[in-house]
Amino acid sequence: MPIILAVALDRAQIDAVSRLIQLTSRDRRLLLWTALLIIGTRLALSVLPFRVVLKALRALSRSTLSVRVLAATSIERALWAVEVCTNRLGLARTCLIRAMVAHTLLLSTRNAATLRIGVAKDRGGKLQAHAWVESNGRVVIGRASEVFVPLR
Repeated sequence: MPIILAVALDRAQIDAVSRLIQLTSRDRRLLLWTALLIIGTRLALSVLPFRVVLKALRALSRSTLSVRVLAATSIERALWAVEVCTNRLGLARTCLIRAMVAHTLLLSTRNAATLRIGVAKDRGGKLQAHAWVESNGRVVIGRASEVFVPLR
């Protein structure tokens, strides 16, 4: 006898599942890959130095798996996946993780991308940092600000 599990979903959850089902298989794979990148980046940054994580993400962006998953993905669609996974699913709360994942996706799709990290002092003299990604001379994730001085 089959076991049936009943799950109570509210209207917003039903709408989200409906939208997910309506996506193409390519977009569902893109969202899954982006979510895995975000989760992996968060975990890696909690136990490894930044440079090690960045190097691993760059290597992953050149991997056969990454290139295959992201074949024919536009810059706009890659950035859409980052926005969906970070804003709607709440997977990444910091600009650093968002920027690192967007950078990896853009490199995987063979687009030029530069990860920028800038610092500034707030009014109280406390050091603040911000991360963003630039592609083809424009900011594509995060916001550039004259306040933040990019690190080299």
